[in-house]
Amino acid sequence: MIKYKEIPILLTTIFLLYVIGDYFTTVIAIDVSPLGINGEINPIAVTLYKNYGMNSLLVVKLIMFLLLLIVTMVILKRNINTRYMVKKVLLSFIVFSSIVVGINIYSILTA
Repeated sequence: MIKYKEIPILLTTIFLLYVIGDYFTTVIAIDVSPLGINGEINPIAVTLYKNYGMNSLLVVKLIMFLLLLIVTMVILKRNINTRYMVKKVLLSFIVFSSIVVGINIYSILTA
């Protein structure tokens, strides 16, 4: 059984890594890289940046986080059979976000 006190901690960690950490490290990496936005490996981020500017990346990240939050809450309230998976999915998202932030930091340090 999932301890519900862990869910807010996991979601806060995702917010800090995925939304804040990735956004700011991406901004810095674009600024210090001689390639600028062309050094970004995420084609969605490149398209958003070129068409709508840097703030569009933050808006999309916030929307994605809110969707993750809503889906998490719906699953925890309605589907008792998949509750045990919520923690694993959130932990996987934390690992993914950590890797992305690590790649951005590496790009910043090697620019």
